[in-house]
Amino acid sequence: MLDTCGLYQGFEAEFLQQSTEFYQYLSLSKLEELGVAKYVVFAREVIQAESKLVSHYVSDKNTFLKAVENLEKVLIVAYKTMLLQDFPGVLEMPGCFLTLFQFFKLCGIEREFNFAFKKHVIACAVAIFNKETSSADKMAELYNYKLEVTKLQKEVLQADTLALHIKTAFEEFVNDKSRQNEYAQHLVCHVH
Repeated sequence: MLDTCGLYQGFEAEFLQQSTEFYQYLSLSKLEELGVAKYVVFAREVIQAESKLVSHYVSDKNTFLKAVENLEKVLIVAYKTMLLQDFPGVLEMPGCFLTLFQFFKLCGIEREFNFAFKKHVIACAVAIFNKETSSADKMAELYNYKLEVTKLQKEVLQADTLALHIKTAFEEFVNDKSRQNEYAQHLVCHVH
């Protein structure tokens, strides 16, 4: 109807502007209030709900796609740095890791997710290694951690690039030159 009157272009621009402003304001306050893991769930629910609503009152498919893309930018891309800083919290909430990965993939910033997760894996492995426990305990904990990370990898099976980053994270940890291969030496001693 708006299209036949020549008013649709103005409506679309105003609609997208208003929704952007509303969600910019709401998203920052929600991220601060909820924390990363719960915010990811909130963002998913908002995008799903808004997608349903927009599909009912917007007849143009391009406007629908722009509205969803707009939401992803406002809710995810704008806060990507903050979202990537709380992997422990994200990993504690079931399904949150997969949702966050899918958001980053949909937004075309999967690479940033992969690199941030790789850094997280290395930091966790180093923390395990630096504990004041026996070599055998360290190796057992590292092995269990590797199993956990492999389980996550299977959760996002279509994410072959994430699998590569997980593999190289463990390789970088073992071959870390700054510690004169201390990690590798422990692994060799443990194997023998």
